[in-house]
Amino acid sequence: MFKRFQKVLFAGVVALGVGAGSAQAGDFGFGYDCHHEIGYEKIVTYVCKEIPYTRCITLYDHCGEPYTVHKTFYKTVHVPVIKYVPISYDY
Repeated sequence: MFKRFQKVLFAGVVALGVGAGSAQAGDFGFGYDCHHEIGYEKIVTYVCKEIPYTRCITLYDHCGEPYTVHKTFYKTVHVPVIKYVPISYDY
């Protein structure tokens, strides 16, 4: 009986601890400091990433005979990155 109660109590404590400290995606907004109002602004920046891809190309040996080879090439792509920056508004 005591073990069952202990398990239920432990599960409740864990659930309260996990729920109290977790932040959701929509939790950004306004907070209050002593004399400042703090808000968050969404800023989109772009980062360059190199994406590998393979192509089948035809090469020729020293006798002029063709043969195919799979070569890896890299393409540069701009990827958007979203950041939230805190902004302080004075009264």
